Amino acid sequence: MTEREIEALSDWKRDVEYAENRGLEPGHSISVCKPGNEWYEYYTDPYGNEMVQYDFRKTTGELFACISMSLEACRKARDLWLEAGCPSSLNQLFAR
Repeated sequence: MTEREIEALSDWKRDVEYAENRGLEPGHSISVCKPGNEWYEYYTDPYGNEMVQYDFRKTTGELFACISMSLEACRKARDLWLEAGCPSSLNQLFAR
């Protein structure tokens, strides 16, 4: 592991502990997505639409978060984000 990857893992562990100590569940403003992994959760929005909350964290710590009506759309948006060089202006999207 690189120094940056170790730092990202340490940051992730700190965030998880913070969330657990406050009784927060994943998806409540704090991502518990481990570096190098994706995390997603299906839910129903207030209008009855089936939605997906999706997080992907690179091994270096950059986080991509997305909400869409399908997991496939979220993963496609993630791939576009990765291809674009992970710009922070696109790290939170509503994918169509």
